[in-house]
Amino acid sequence: MTQQLLKRSEVDKDLTWDLSRIFKTDEEFEESLKEFVKEVDKFLEMYKKKLKTSDLLIKALKDYEDILAKASYLSQYAMLPVNVDITDTKASARLNKVSSIISQESAKLSFFNLEVLEFSDKDLDEVAKKMPEFKVWVRKTKNNKKAALSLEVEEAFELLSPTLNSFREIFEQARSNDPDFGSFEVDGKEYPLSFVLYEETYMYHKDPKVRRVAYDKFNQVLDGYKNTVATTYYNQVSKE
Repeated sequence: MTQQLLKRSEVDKDLTWDLSRIFKTDEEFEESLKEFVKEVDKFLEMYKKKLKTSDLLIKALKDYEDILAKASYLSQYAMLPVNVDITDTKASARLNKVSSIISQESAKLSFFNLEVLEFSDKDLDEVAKKMPEFKVWVRKTKNNKKAALSLEVEEAFELLSPTLNSFREIFEQARSNDPDFGSFEVDGKEYPLSFVLYEETYMYHKDPKVRRVAYDKFNQVLDGYKNTVATTYYNQVSKE
């Protein structure tokens, strides 16, 4: 055997993501996830149906920005291990849990993007004048007034977000997790095969025999999943 794709647990720690830059421990991550839910509830209590002045809107924007940043940290901490090793069932379960919670909390926050549309252009311009860093947000909010949906519809979209975007996860599982690409042999030498090894190594191998045999074996395995991928793609196109 030549090259072998290692599991994350087998890779030198210095070559892996340093997730401690986001959260030092899993316990800190779990605690931050709980705090995130509490902060969303506090945001609703403070601002839902109470946004009447540009000054209060500015305060809400700062809090909203902080909540979005924390949601991003939580998502990245949960997502990066799965990106590295999609076969890690523990990491996948954590990502699914975090994605579900963030979707639920985002649905609660959907009121904000609708209530701000009730502000006049004059009031929004006042926000941009007082806080120049929100100029882009003000411009986008003015444009969003033209295609605003009801609060019920926005909340439904947020809650359904994991399902509506499931095509990505289905495709990743069908190409990277479920298939067993095995290995192939060229001139008596055995080569391990995986999606990553083919894309990163064998596609550009200096030996044309290796390129051709790898290509044939790679596509032979993928052929067994063509109907799953095609159906997923068709459903996504139909949805759009």
